[in-house]
Amino acid sequence: GSGGRSLQGGPLGSLKKGQKVLVLGGSTGTGCFGVQLAKAVGARVTATASDAKMPVGGKQTKLDWVKSLGADRVINYRVRDWAEDLAGQEFDMIFDCVGDDSDVSKADKVLKSGAPFVSIANFAPTIPKDCRTKFANFIVAANGDDLSELVTLTELNKLEVPVDSAHPLENLQDALERSRTSRAAGKIIIDVAPLL
Repeated sequence: GSGGRSLQGGPLGSLKKGQKVLVLGGSTGTGCFGVQLAKAVGARVTATASDAKMPVGGKQTKLDWVKSLGADRVINYRVRDWAEDLAGQEFDMIFDCVGDDSDVSKADKVLKSGAPFVSIANFAPTIPKDCRTKFANFIVAANGDDLSELVTLTELNKLEVPVDSAHPLENLQDALERSRTSRAAGKIIIDVAPLL
């Protein structure tokens, strides 16, 4: 699950109260957890999202939704360049859920020297020679303690598990196509055994 990606191995688990994190792709299936989990530890959260309408209901924009999850600031990446807007602000971490290679080269403008750029989406980055950023990849592994913490945060209403769409198993292709668009906001559910 993507919530575990946000805790294990330290991507967000190493954040402390008052530190600043930039979540690239705040409305993605993992980014929305990143925003919420960073806020749960008291970090100051900036995220990127678009002004596209949410898939369910279509009334709220992704920008507004990510703000409602707790982001202190949300930058519309279609209109603004996050690196220009945040230049010199010395963030403690970038949590990348998008995988755009150009983001790696822009990270030095906003991160403290030596601060991590952790990506769950870019596994072959082009890293500039003079880069001061520590690039790291993160892949999830099953961890009972993290899952237990996610359940607790959900029960305390500190973690929303967003659903982009649900598809019966016979429409698996539709779910895969939705995933390939990279436009889902939240989790794509495949219902393998409908409740009776």
